Amino acid sequence: VIRLVLGIGRFGWPETVATSWVLAILAIGLFAHTGNSLILRAFFAMKETKLPVTISVMGVITSILFAASFMRVWGVQGIALGMMIGTIFEFFTLLWLLDKRLEFEKKELFGPILNILVAGVVMAVMIFVPVRVLDQVFIDTTRVVNLVILVWLVLSLGGSTYIILTWILGVDQVKLFFKILWKLRHFKEAISSAQTVTPPHQPTLLED
Repeated sequence: VIRLVLGIGRFGWPETVATSWVLAILAIGLFAHTGNSLILRAFFAMKETKLPVTISVMGVITSILFAASFMRVWGVQGIALGMMIGTIFEFFTLLWLLDKRLEFEKKELFGPILNILVAGVVMAVMIFVPVRVLDQVFIDTTRVVNLVILVWLVLSLGGSTYIILTWILGVDQVKLFFKILWKLRHFKEAISSAQTVTPPHQPTLLED
């Protein structure tokens, strides 16, 4: 996707590869970034603000320290790696502290996460392998049309694999997502029918 969107003009191949690595590294910590927002809201709902803010500041400091260290070795990729480590540190620290107060049911919490992780790893393999094979053997990706076709093929394959695996593994969140989509279909039909209904006749002053 980065190659398709940014890989033109002065944005050459080395820059494309570097940006791809940055995106890949940051994507690993995306779950932690999202989870931090939810856990912070849980603390705020319990009217406890000092502790989560302190942990958040510690997470920022951790990110800065690691990013400054790794930047000397890996450049911009090192900055992304440091940010990822700080975010994950903040997530697990907040989760551990919240568990001390609420005592989560571990199976219910980590079971779906593990299933989603397995499906995500398989999806990544199903995207990476076809890209390598098709890019080097079958499709000339120096042309934009061929690159669009390649992106469409691998995203369709990866997305289908992820949906099927999460459904087989019984991830309730995926089933809930499709139920919401199904209800939205009826919602759109209700909106469309409401727009076609003729409004009631309002008498005017002359008619009165």
